[in-house]
Amino acid sequence: AVADRMIDGYMLAGFNITEMWPWNHDERGRWHFRELFAEQSDLKGFGVMAPALDATPLTWSGRWNKGNNKEVWERRMVTEMRRYRNHPSVLLWSASPNFFGHQDDQNPMRIGKKELKGTISQEEDRRWGDIFPMGEEIVRLIKKYDSTRPVMIHQSASVGNVYALNNYLNVIPLQEREEWLSDWSKNGDMPYMAVEFGTPLHATMMRARNGFGKAIASEPLMTEFSAIYFGKLVYELETPEYRGKIREKFIKAQDYKNWNLDKDLDFAPAFQKLQYLFSTNTWRSWRTFGMSGGMIPWSNGHGWELKESAKEKVNLPNFKPGSRGVPIKKVSKGLWYYFQPEANIIHPGGQAIMQNNNSTLAWIAGSKAAFTAKDHSFAAGGKLEKQVVLINDTRIKQDFSFNWRVSVGGKEVGSGKNQGSIETAGTLFFPVEVTLPDRFPNKVDGEIYLSAKIGDRKHEDRFNFRVFPILPKATANVVVFDPVGKTTKMLYQLGYKVAPWDGSQTRSLLVIGREALSSGQKMPGNLEVFVRNGGRAIIFPQPREWLQKLGFRVAEHLSRRVFPVDSNHPILKGLDEVDLRDWTGESTLVEAYPDTRNLGDNPYRKYGWHWGNRGTVSSASVEKPHRSGWRPILESEFDLAYSPLMELDYGKGRLILNSLDFEDHFLVDTAANKLLEQIISYGQNAPLFSKADKVVLIGSNEDAVKLDKIGVIYQKSGSLSADTKLAIVGGDAKVNDDDDLRSYLNRGGKIFFLPRKSFVGVLGLGLDVVENFGGSLKVPSWPEVQGISASDLRSRSFYDTWLIKSGGEVGADGLLSRLQVGSGVAIFSQIDPDSLNADTNTYLRFTRWRQTRANAQILANLGASFKVDGNIFKSVGSNEFYHPDYRTDFELGDNPYRYYRW
Repeated sequence: AVADRMIDGYMLAGFNITEMWPWNHDERGRWHFRELFAEQSDLKGFGVMAPALDATPLTWSGRWNKGNNKEVWERRMVTEMRRYRNHPSVLLWSASPNFFGHQDDQNPMRIGKKELKGTISQEEDRRWGDIFPMGEEIVRLIKKYDSTRPVMIHQSASVGNVYALNNYLNVIPLQEREEWLSDWSKNGDMPYMAVEFGTPLHATMMRARNGFGKAIASEPLMTEFSAIYFGKLVYELETPEYRGKIREKFIKAQDYKNWNLDKDLDFAPAFQKLQYLFSTNTWRSWRTFGMSGGMIPWSNGHGWELKESAKEKVNLPNFKPGSRGVPIKKVSKGLWYYFQPEANIIHPGGQAIMQNNNSTLAWIAGSKAAFTAKDHSFAAGGKLEKQVVLINDTRIKQDFSFNWRVSVGGKEVGSGKNQGSIETAGTLFFPVEVTLPDRFPNKVDGEIYLSAKIGDRKHEDRFNFRVFPILPKATANVVVFDPVGKTTKMLYQLGYKVAPWDGSQTRSLLVIGREALSSGQKMPGNLEVFVRNGGRAIIFPQPREWLQKLGFRVAEHLSRRVFPVDSNHPILKGLDEVDLRDWTGESTLVEAYPDTRNLGDNPYRKYGWHWGNRGTVSSASVEKPHRSGWRPILESEFDLAYSPLMELDYGKGRLILNSLDFEDHFLVDTAANKLLEQIISYGQNAPLFSKADKVVLIGSNEDAVKLDKIGVIYQKSGSLSADTKLAIVGGDAKVNDDDDLRSYLNRGGKIFFLPRKSFVGVLGLGLDVVENFGGSLKVPSWPEVQGISASDLRSRSFYDTWLIKSGGEVGADGLLSRLQVGSGVAIFSQIDPDSLNADTNTYLRFTRWRQTRANAQILANLGASFKVDGNIFKSVGSNEFYHPDYRTDFELGDNPYRYYRW
């Protein structure tokens, strides 16, 4: 009866009773098992994997082939099997969890394949050669007594009749996760089942990669990981309780109190948005690839939270006379109403599973070419192609009917309907094809709406898209250095007039083509001189290895969601974050589906497995430098700490570093096409800002150390002089009186005030101590803070600091103030990374990095230059782009993409 109620409303096909009950081979455990089966001959499709006697103690200890252990196990196993073998709900036998399997069994090219092709490593090959025959013998002995049922071994790879895995894919990109079964669906020769599934698991959100127990007692990075998919919204969703617990649970170094089952983490709004997105997309795609609900989410996908009332007892009806098992009168409400709203708060993670794990499913998928594709930007007059997918995992043939309609700008432009029948275990595809209207003055929103019925169950789905007007042919002149030729071909197709660069100083935009700098071919001129003297240049995508050689850190995963730093930037006119995600087509800068089945003696996939380039926006997002003048225009990835598009004012000119994969998408994605043309127009026409010839520091040796830490080029001075273009004033510096400062500013001077600690400051500045400050999400719209985002100004937890209360235009909740005097400007910064004590309070290390970058960005915008910025012209590597406390150890390191097998 409990089992019957558990699956009311959605399907738990292949539910493993050994996962549900923490039982062992004592009388109490067997009673639980019998009670669940008692009189349940029809469980609405409920299937159970019943345990044949566990052989784990013998396999783990190496005693399987010693003495008569095997024969003793066989006799006990048969006794166990006879208890349940005639029950109609037992579909499979299960045995020996978490022993069989290997380091590469999650590889998408190995899933569901009986034969282990290639090598893993010398050690793993030996181990697998020893244990595989043992596992197969266990399966043979079970089937010796019941040849009618398959045998599944929990986390066994290809041992047995079902390829079963504990599948925790961590934060491998969602698009790649959706396609994980693509090779299995075509070439697999075994059924596949994720007997434990991370949706992702909460341990994925933690820093440590050294085992589950240690991970859940380490630093939580939930918000920062969620930012990959939802941008700065996740900072707005962050609760004070969660941020407070980061500080409260901190012990020392990287040690924390246990976060396991902490509701402020598991049910945090941003984490739940991530759960909803991942579970919805993964269940739809995997089931469409042919997997019949065989994912069993660990921690129930973080979707259900027991109410307080779940502890209350409820009466149960007595068993019928003659029923097996011991009748009981009461159980907890949480057990009786398992997964039900009477005893649970059902969070978005649970809602997604309920909606997409039913016995039937209908959804709007990508076109026939790729049903997992999320193409959503179309050209006016073009063709929109999608599919309706219907799935029937009930036990009988079902009738179906559906209708769809496509609307653009609120007006219907196409519709369709169909009806028929779908066989059990059937998946049907029906095209959705519409020719879009051909005249739109501006971008317009559209929607596909689906209403379907399979059997007696109704389904609805919606897919949003956009239609762009056809852009006119480009007419601008550009010069190129492009030995590979891919970018030149793209520019010609767009209508640009292209000429090779002869090395001279030209007013035309210089385009450095894709892979040009890594090609080894010498440039015809000096790029550094060209830019310093007022030239404009754009570097198009280069291989990640070339960027890393320069000292940039590059995101290990391909970026499919990118966000504006400032939505008002001219490059982004008419575009938003929806247009910067899931581009039509596939990128080609890195290999899409590498065969990693021959890894030699290095079997561990340090960053997981890469599986496909579909929808990629950038193949090499660069981590924003902390100590440099690079100004991000777009941001992406973990904590929005990376950028696929940055600009550098250098000398009198400007260099743009573009890592967006335009060459692969501009013909098929209209949003990408529009963005490309606006980047080129900006590069050609945007005003240039010359760097300051003279930057002085008026301050102490301690202030000089702060500037040296971020690599600013400056000279020390005791006072302002007429030829000073930018003055940096130290926190305790004795400066000229206000009249002299105002006079300097009025002549066009610029001043940056380092953080101060006094109640009254210069130029009317008023400060105060604020306790439990959590940073700011309010980035001012001043030109001096261009390139700064909410990621830079927020804090991971709370700290005490001095903030600006008065004086000038106060912004960022008191972190900054701006005072305009004539044609000059003064910026007061209370962004003080050195005061965070982040070496002790290590949960503030990322905050220290972001704050370091914020001050460097403001200084760069005011005209300061940085020592490291010239390296890109010399192809010289440097480790000075970033804060020096970066940890490279695997288990507790700072690279967020390192993969661990939970």
